[in-house]
Order: sequence, then structure tokens, then C-alpha cells
Amino acid sequence: MQKTKSTTTETVAYKGDIPNTPIRFVLYISRQFKFLALGAIIAVLTAQFAEMAAVYAISQLVDNFAAAVTKTEQIDVLVFWGVVFVTLGLVDRIAWRASGFSGLAWAIKADAVAYQELYSYITKHSHNYFSSRFAGSLSNKISNAAGNSADMVMRFLWDILPVTISVFATVWLFAAIHW
Repeated sequence: MQKTKSTTTETVAYKGDIPNTPIRFVLYISRQFKFLALGAIIAVLTAQFAEMAAVYAISQLVDNFAAAVTKTEQIDVLVFWGVVFVTLGLVDRIAWRASGFSGLAWAIKADAVAYQELYSYITKHSHNYFSSRFAGSLSNKISNAAGNSADMVMRFLWDILPVTISVFATVWLFAAIHW
């Protein structure tokens, strides 16, 4: 009579370099593109502040124009606040454009690094690893992880960051108002 060995396979958690949470993974794949990321974030901050400052400039133009007594004062107010408003509008548009260029470059490059890192990791496995799993499923998961990481970069840059800035600026303005 022969003894049969019972082999059980354990699933061991991955303890390598690649993070296993979405935000950490995005930070991990973005580490090479610090300057693109910083440039995109600064451009969004600049654009958002210029946009909010333009609203303030238009309100100052209206208030100071209404308060001016002579035509000369009105023209001075109109010219000054008109130039400020137009300048802020230009800064706003240029900063949004700069955030688009640098943000998309960041997202595209991070997406490429995500694919490289994940495929590099997966190709280090044995043939047995692939035969016991569907290779197409693994490839699909890599595509989802890489694509969604790039989406997270864009969502943070153009959805979350501007709203956060606006909320904090609004809270600060309300706190500064003398009721």
C-alpha cells in the first residue's frame, strides 16, 4: 500500500514593492513624474484661485464704480478693475491649459509605468501560476488597475482638487466676514 501525500497550497500575501491600495499604487507609479505632478497641481491651484479672484474683481468693479462720484473716478475704477479682471481671466485660462498638458502627460506616463510594473511582476511567476489561473483574466486585471490609476490621477486633478480649494476658500471667506 502506498501512502499519498496531501499537498495544500497556501495563498501568501504579496510583500513586494508594489503597493496593494489604490492611492498608494498611484503614488508609487507617479514617483518618477514628481515635477509633472507638481506642475499640474500648481497649475490647477493657480487657475482655481484666479477664477475666484476674478469674481472678487468684478464685484469690486461694480461696487467701486457705483461709489465713484465723478466721471474721472468712474473711468479710473473701470480701467483698473477691468484690467485686473481681464488679467485674471487670462491667468485662469493659461493655468487650466497648463494643467491639461502637464496633467495628461502625468496620467499617460503613470499609466505606462503601471502596465510595465504589473507585467514585469507577473512575468516573474512560474508556468504553474499561469496554468492554474486564466491568463486573460490576469491581463484584464492589469489593464483595469493601470487604466483606473490614470483615471484616479485625472479625477483628483480636475474634480477633487478644484472643489476642495473652493470649499476651503468659501469657508475662509465666511470666517473673515464681520457679521
